[in-house]
Amino acid sequence: AEAGPERALAELRERYAAYAPPVPALLAALSEKDLELFPHTRRRASLPWGRGRSLLIGDAAHAMPPILAQGAGQALEDVAALAHTLAGATGEDAAAALPAYERARRRRAVLASAAATRGVATAGPRTAFQTETALRGAVALPDRLATWLFGRLVTGVSNRLGR
Repeated sequence: AEAGPERALAELRERYAAYAPPVPALLAALSEKDLELFPHTRRRASLPWGRGRSLLIGDAAHAMPPILAQGAGQALEDVAALAHTLAGATGEDAAAALPAYERARRRRAVLASAAATRGVATAGPRTAFQTETALRGAVALPDRLATWLFGRLVTGVSNRLGR
């Protein structure tokens, strides 16, 4: 049977039933009409990420699909790279350093976005790998192999860990 809003709402209520108030009351107040699908829309990173002393970071500069916390992770990478770039810079020196930050981050952010986008399928044959059965089967991977695979993914998209 296909999962619809009524099944999703029942699963939410079941999963969060033991949470502290007001979570159960909020879920009890919802109806199927309150649930909607919000598909991720991928957009290219803007060029440039900044102008003068203003700069975009995180999803504002390079949006990520909601997988493996890449949006949060890449925003933290941005902050670390920006802090490194601006260390000791003041005034106009700081504004002049911003393009170097963008050059340092762009490649990894684009790689992270592409990897996250490949990981999210909303239609087509790739969705077969995102079924509950397939995900439960992934548990059969040896821990060391799963850790190694995840480590390869993370270091491939990290300016900090990929050094």
